[in-house]
Amino acid sequence: GMRDARVPLIRARLGLGSSEEPVYDRSTALALADFQKQAGLRADGVLSDQTVAALAMPRSTRLESDIIAQMERWRWLPSDIGENRIVVNIPEYRMRVMHGDKLAYESRVIVGKPESATPVFSHRMEHVVVNPSWYVPPSILKKEFLPGLANDPNYAARRGYVVTRAKNGSISVRQPPGERNALGWIKFMFPNDHAVYLHDTPNRGLFGAGKRAFSHGCVRVENPFALADQVLGPEWTSERLKRLIGSGERTIKLPQPLQIHLVYETIVVDAAGAVTTFDDIYGFHRLVRNALEQRS
Repeated sequence: GMRDARVPLIRARLGLGSSEEPVYDRSTALALADFQKQAGLRADGVLSDQTVAALAMPRSTRLESDIIAQMERWRWLPSDIGENRIVVNIPEYRMRVMHGDKLAYESRVIVGKPESATPVFSHRMEHVVVNPSWYVPPSILKKEFLPGLANDPNYAARRGYVVTRAKNGSISVRQPPGERNALGWIKFMFPNDHAVYLHDTPNRGLFGAGKRAFSHGCVRVENPFALADQVLGPEWTSERLKRLIGSGERTIKLPQPLQIHLVYETIVVDAAGAVTTFDDIYGFHRLVRNALEQRS
């Protein structure tokens, strides 16, 4: 590695053992990359001016600026978040159903990949669709379906897709209801400009991963029937819903619309005052914190 007179100081700041030579070695670079990630900087192990400034900053100051950035994002929530509500915390890969301050239900979720990030917004959930068809969005059609079809003529048939060609030559692709359907057996709808919703998934194994940013932007829920129990009221139990499986598409309205918030909280404080931090998976936190630091 390269020699740098600052290495002993850097190693001390990162909690590494002292080294006889001021050599910037692999262990120092890896520890620095971890520090950069926690500090919301580009985690490349390079000793940039921003990294040096962050290293020089007392830990309490860094945490304070992180908390201020998180509080700024809280300000973006509606003034009335709803007594009963669903909250999906994207960086935590977790969903909660809240009744006031009481937690009614929580589960793991899968969120969008960094290149197809789940958007941050609030809306009202209106209805649930059992046995949904999946209409392949234009973006997925272009990036995945058409290249797949070019490589394999049976690509559509093997996945159960129905391809329709319009008079103008454009094609639309639908995946009928079924156990292979990308939306699983249920989707939870809050119609919005982002075309994002909550849904079941046939790929259950992915919920075992620690970092669950795998989707095209929608939020996949681990146990859709348990969530349906929470939002549909006593008339529609999960047992009654399960009897509909495989019998054709069915839309069920919620007894009343339910507030849903897709939030981006990288810092969470529990009832006991303990602070938990989550990875800034999309870099949103870093953008807000840097903007606030520049403003001040």
